[in-house]
Amino acid sequence: MPDKKEEESRQSGPDAKTVPEAAHLDVDIFETANEIAIYADVAGAHLHEMSITIEGENDVVVIQGTTVRPDEKTDGQHNEAKEPKRKMLYQECHWGPFFRQIILPEEIDVSRIDATIQHGVLMLKLPLLRSHAQSGMPKMITVKEG
Repeated sequence: MPDKKEEESRQSGPDAKTVPEAAHLDVDIFETANEIAIYADVAGAHLHEMSITIEGENDVVVIQGTTVRPDEKTDGQHNEAKEPKRKMLYQECHWGPFFRQIILPEEIDVSRIDATIQHGVLMLKLPLLRSHAQSGMPKMITVKEG
């Protein structure tokens, strides 16, 4: 498991904010001619405690929140009334705050963003302000006689 300094360096870039003791949120990012899609595993996150913002010139996405193991209260304490004494044998899952800042390759149309969560996966559909199909194809200019 990475130490605290490694974790901080993974979640921060030259302009990145740092959130103390927040885990780096892993994401998958895809780009098509018309949009950028971001997928992130946020199982255990409460929607009302998650924050997704678009910053900069509509080209930086910031995702932050907290994941809670189902047997814990939202303050991070175990619900000991429901469970017997136990000891942790192995822990790979991160439970607690997470943070991710993503610098997008292009500006997006913030008025058409679609964000959903399905089966614990956050799906962001970020329409490009100008599609690649439009920008990559030569446009014929008609010259009129005056």
